[in-house]
Amino acid sequence: MRQGVHSTILLSIITSICMSAFVIAFRTPLISLFNSQPAVIASGNAYLLRVLTPMPLFALLFVLNSVLRGAGCTMVPMISSIVSMWAARLPAAYLLAHWFGQNELYWSYPFGWVLGLAITLPVYFRKKWLQAPAVSQNQPA
Repeated sequence: MRQGVHSTILLSIITSICMSAFVIAFRTPLISLFNSQPAVIASGNAYLLRVLTPMPLFALLFVLNSVLRGAGCTMVPMISSIVSMWAARLPAAYLLAHWFGQNELYWSYPFGWVLGLAITLPVYFRKKWLQAPAVSQNQPA
């Protein structure tokens, strides 16, 4: 199981880096497929640069929360998701936009991911989730 988790994390991070690099490199033409207004393109560029650059954090958070859920430890991923999406991202978006400008509110996404990881990582590394019913050593393979 450990090998599968490590492989999944590695593959997810590599994929997110490659896909993010591609989209960032071609962001203006890609946005122009949907709308060619300069204000829309500028806003889309600001969003993509701020959200896709730290995308490996989201990949890691997504994989670890999925591992915990799959093992039957569902409370931690739920709390992590609530904190990441609502308790952290909403206030951060408001404060970032208020203090630094409209385009900076997009940093609230990686801010939420970091807080979600701060909840998920300690639980994952403590490995108590391995004793969850879905991963019990007594079940036949």
